Amino acid sequence: MFIIPDYQEEELATRAGDLIDRLKKDEFYLNLINIYANTFAENLWKIYGEKFGFEPYDIITKDCLRSIGEVSSKEHLGRGPRTVINAFKRACTIYKDTMNSYDVLDFVNDVLNNKVEYVQPKYVEELNRALSLNEINSEEKRNVIKFLGAFPNGISEDKIRAYGLWNAF
Repeated sequence: MFIIPDYQEEELATRAGDLIDRLKKDEFYLNLINIYANTFAENLWKIYGEKFGFEPYDIITKDCLRSIGEVSSKEHLGRGPRTVINAFKRACTIYKDTMNSYDVLDFVNDVLNNKVEYVQPKYVEELNRALSLNEINSEEKRNVIKFLGAFPNGISEDKIRAYGLWNAF
């Protein structure tokens, strides 16, 4: 088994591409980037639900799991599984204390208030910068910024409408 950083894998692929091909063919090749993709949070949470006998979306909403996955899977925003697990801990605490599902805005507010750790400081800085713009002068507009920041891969118009944020958008 080889464990090497991406940049060395690229170099190895240029010099000995056949080796990488054989490792993949024989199923000895595993790139953790493929495991910690933007679906990692939701997939792991569903496994926890099955294993421990709870309905996953009662504790963390599906949209929030998508958001956690998108943020955590981008190196410039999150730190992979550390971000995911830390968000899960926070969601469980909120659910235990309030019996309310942890949602997208809870996640972003917790990121902004340093209650979810293992996010990149630049992500928090950029969210705060956007929230401090003069044009963002209402709670609805603040929520639009938070909502957009929660989904770095983009969000549909329908989803913005579903959250009642279309007019502020």
